[in-house]
Amino acid sequence: MSRNVNQDTKVVSESPLVQLDFLRLKIPSDELRLVEDPFLTHINLRGNASSVTFVLAVQSVLDIILPTLPNTALMTATLTVLWCGPDEWLIMAATDRAEALVSDLKAALKDEHSQVTDISGGNTVIDISGSSARALMRKASTIDFHPREFAVGKCALTTFAHANAAIYQYDDTPGYRIVVRRSFADYIGVWLMDAAREYQAAPSDKLT
Repeated sequence: MSRNVNQDTKVVSESPLVQLDFLRLKIPSDELRLVEDPFLTHINLRGNASSVTFVLAVQSVLDIILPTLPNTALMTATLTVLWCGPDEWLIMAATDRAEALVSDLKAALKDEHSQVTDISGGNTVIDISGSSARALMRKASTIDFHPREFAVGKCALTTFAHANAAIYQYDDTPGYRIVVRRSFADYIGVWLMDAAREYQAAPSDKLT
């Protein structure tokens, strides 16, 4: 659960999963850890990956080269970029970076056929990690999560528990992040709570 308070306007933003507490499951964190990562900047970028000027313009703002191989993700200390199609990417960065990134990208791409859209308010991210994370992921999606097929730096636009989502792996724990629409978040959160119950620690035997 999470709330974000804007100190300037005193507006309280509630995350899509504010009513859920994954910690109630009492699962050892090395076994399985579920955490919402809300309020991130989410930007949809469209453009021609074959255009050198487009690629260089984006690089001048993000300081990275856009991933152009299908189903790949690029992650740095400050942002993540997911390949969503031949001419589409999802850029994720820290909270409150949306206005600056959209403005800078639009300025850099003013002479390019492109589209930059802030979609931050429509998404949230659920982080799933631990030794049982891969098994849980297999319950929710038909993707082959074997390390040979889906490893760090891989991403996919797919269904997760029958809802549309973007998935990427960020470390070998393994750790995954699920990007979901706000309207599906509560459903997916409840689904995860139910699906994760089998990983709860067994209660210790009582002395008789």
